[in-house]
Amino acid sequence: MNLNPESNGEAPAPIQPTPPTPTPPICPVWKKCVDDLTDDHLQQVAERRDYRPELCQELRKRNLIGLFQERIAFPIIKYTGEVIGCHHRPFGKEGKWLVTAFTAEQMVMRPLLVNDPFLKPTVAAFESQWDMFAFLDKAGWPEGEVLDIGCVATRGAMNGKLVRHCCLSDARILAFTQNDPDGKKWLRRVAQAAKGEVLNVQIPTDHKDLNDWTRSGATWPVIKAAMDAAEVWKEVQSEVDGQDDEEPESAYEGNTRQVTTKDGRIWVRLPAENRLMSEFASDMGQALAEKEIYNRSGLSFTIDHRNQTFKQMTPDSFRTWVERYAVCFDWEKKKEGPPMRIRKSMTVTDAGTTLASEHFLKRLRQIRKLNQVRLPVLRKSGAIELLPTGYDAESQTFTFETPGLDYPKDMTLDEAKTVLDGLFSEFCFKDDGGLSKAVALSGMLTLYAYGLLPNGALVPCFIILANAEGAGKTLVVKVIVVPILGKFEAGVKPGNEEELRKALLGVVMQGRNCIILDNLKEHLDSPSLEAFLTSTNWTDRILGSNKPFSGEKNTVVFATGNACTVSPDMRRRSLFVTLFMREERAEARQFNCSLDVPYLLEKRGDILSAQWTLINAWNAAGRPPGSKTHSSFPEWTKTIAAIIEHAGYPSPAEIQSVDNSADRDGDDMRKLVNALAPNTLIKKIKFQDLVPFAQEAGAFDALLGGEGEVDRKVRTIFSRILKRYNGRYVGNFIFSIEGEGHNRMYVFKKEGADVSVPPDLQNGGAT
Repeated sequence: MNLNPESNGEAPAPIQPTPPTPTPPICPVWKKCVDDLTDDHLQQVAERRDYRPELCQELRKRNLIGLFQERIAFPIIKYTGEVIGCHHRPFGKEGKWLVTAFTAEQMVMRPLLVNDPFLKPTVAAFESQWDMFAFLDKAGWPEGEVLDIGCVATRGAMNGKLVRHCCLSDARILAFTQNDPDGKKWLRRVAQAAKGEVLNVQIPTDHKDLNDWTRSGATWPVIKAAMDAAEVWKEVQSEVDGQDDEEPESAYEGNTRQVTTKDGRIWVRLPAENRLMSEFASDMGQALAEKEIYNRSGLSFTIDHRNQTFKQMTPDSFRTWVERYAVCFDWEKKKEGPPMRIRKSMTVTDAGTTLASEHFLKRLRQIRKLNQVRLPVLRKSGAIELLPTGYDAESQTFTFETPGLDYPKDMTLDEAKTVLDGLFSEFCFKDDGGLSKAVALSGMLTLYAYGLLPNGALVPCFIILANAEGAGKTLVVKVIVVPILGKFEAGVKPGNEEELRKALLGVVMQGRNCIILDNLKEHLDSPSLEAFLTSTNWTDRILGSNKPFSGEKNTVVFATGNACTVSPDMRRRSLFVTLFMREERAEARQFNCSLDVPYLLEKRGDILSAQWTLINAWNAAGRPPGSKTHSSFPEWTKTIAAIIEHAGYPSPAEIQSVDNSADRDGDDMRKLVNALAPNTLIKKIKFQDLVPFAQEAGAFDALLGGEGEVDRKVRTIFSRILKRYNGRYVGNFIFSIEGEGHNRMYVFKKEGADVSVPPDLQNGGAT
């Protein structure tokens, strides 16, 4: 793409090689860029590229490297020596190159020249300036062995033909080709443009380019040997005949050239005549590729820093939000002179189409998760490390900065346990051998170390039960979540399934790491919550829209209740922390430490460091597996439960005996079995007789009531509950359902009973 549409797509007239002036005037803007580049910046470049610090110092001394808007930058220099702009990228990491013009004239990418290639009989040509600098570094430039070799970095595979502007017409060219398809195209263009001999210097195929080779240990003698072994590239004519893949000289690294305004924003032309919507969407995506707008499940999301959540981008918001980083424009043609850019805001229609466009979305970075503080992650390499702040490409996670937080700290395992034990020391856990405390610790570690689990791993729901108000159930959850999230936000369970599904969708869309259902009453039986706990992705219709959203669920569920009960499906998906308060009145309890939010934030660094120490200790021990497994969340037990157990606590995956009738349906089924005659071996009973039998046994009171007829809806619910137990053990009986319709029988058969014995001889025969 031509950088300057005023030229009407015509390439500039060829510029004949002219030696630069001995002391060309330096552009004030570029001079500031050079002055802004500190020794620390140069050290980072040297370490990342494996250059000698002396080389980087020399580049700065010669005004060949600078810092533009906190991005590493290189000058764009006319052949007369005048700096007319710079191209730049994020400092110290990979990212998109941008171009900023310092003058009003046509902006054309020009090669970067070192060592006066205009005057040398031999020229070393490179596609990338990084390769050229690696060559100069290993040669010991500016002294060294390359005083008679000029150097040219064309800066982009498409710019190979620009070599002809940078050297003598009969110069011998040593072309250092990169090992990729674009490298071959670059070599063809160099050979096509050069008048003199072109030799292809081969880089070993296990290295992508010269700088990659030098970072792996290639020395000057090794490079010199490759130069001596270079062969004349003889296939110039046959390779280029019939090919018309030339692009404007402004092309660079295969991407659309991006030109910035004086304040650093990127110009993006609006859709217009001979300008497709897809082109606009793609260019806008490229302009925003490194900004805080992300592709999440095929929708565009930004980050709400105040609430530390995801926020879906809407067309209305996008129109103005984008103008922080890009300026939309169209060309205004004049009767005289070149056309001028006219700044315009995009329409709502264009904004909505762009946000929905695959051309736009594929340019954005993918994101999966938000972390409120630096948390551990299991890398693809198998290493465990703390994520950096900001965006991490491999894990697709954004981590917020936490100014003033002293973390991580060096701790021994004993010191870490002292910190964690102290947090939970004053809670009245049930006397269960430390199991409730281990589950509480595992809830904290699950929230902290979610990144150690493989994608799609299921985690348990953590339910904190208490025998009375004021036992500290909500405080347990507060201790678990505040050090990791930096805040505490609890809510109550919505009144119906529809409201709950909407709430769960909101949690997923916002990327919240946990949901807290506080102070549950009576019985917890929710198909939506049960499905949420067993889902890796959550799908529902967006509120106020007909569009569905399907997003990855990275949410841990916590619930609290006094003597509440849960359904069997919730029980097997949950782990329980049980508190038992002996005092008659909660206010009679005395705490030595107030575990409120300010205190937990004050101790945040110690608490996070303690959890990090538990993980490191387990990792150093070879990541031993735990002694227990759990069929509902096996990956969780291999990691989180194993870390807790390795630290010396009971395994939180231990099957628990939960008080307060946590499994109400199972408890009621056991009441039916207990109501059978003592010597019953088998009992068959019809549905119409089973209802009064259950009422007399005191089973399913909440559903059936104590006596009397029940309506059709209640009968249907009761029938569904019974169906879930078909073929299962209830105590020492096997419960089964035989027959259909009015002939259906509900059978309680004692384990090992001989059914061949005639019913009239069996105690408790058929009813």
